[in-house]
Amino acid sequence: MKQKLMTPEEKVHSCLEYIDERLENTSEQTLHIAETIIDDIKSLSSSYKDAIESHRLREHADKVHNTQMKWVNQLHDIILDQTNRELNNQVIQALQNFVNNLNKKQMKHLDFDLPKAVDYQFKNGKTPAKTPALPFKNLMNTRNNNPTKH
Repeated sequence: MKQKLMTPEEKVHSCLEYIDERLENTSEQTLHIAETIIDDIKSLSSSYKDAIESHRLREHADKVHNTQMKWVNQLHDIILDQTNRELNNQVIQALQNFVNNLNKKQMKHLDFDLPKAVDYQFKNGKTPAKTPALPFKNLMNTRNNNPTKH
């Protein structure tokens, strides 16, 4: 079955939803990992005193080791999240390219009147980059202030 082609609007909407979902999941996952590590530190700290008193330091050391390995795995997940952020950047870049392309195409169909000073220079074969700024006294010679007609 032929897949329906997406309109540009649908593509933009899909990209924004993709980024929103990834950012939400990444934030929740990072917070969960941080909360777990804090809970583990509290648990290990309180159980250390009990391990000394009950002469079970070996068991406590094993518990510390296992907990550290769990942290390593969770921190690895955070590193993977960084890769996901890079994917988000790729999606953002695609959106930026789309917007830039849209602006270029829209500008072809949009028009506006040049200000009189720019129009005058253009009609006299001068480009704004080559023409020095008008002196202040010339700026004061507008239709209302200048007795001569333009």
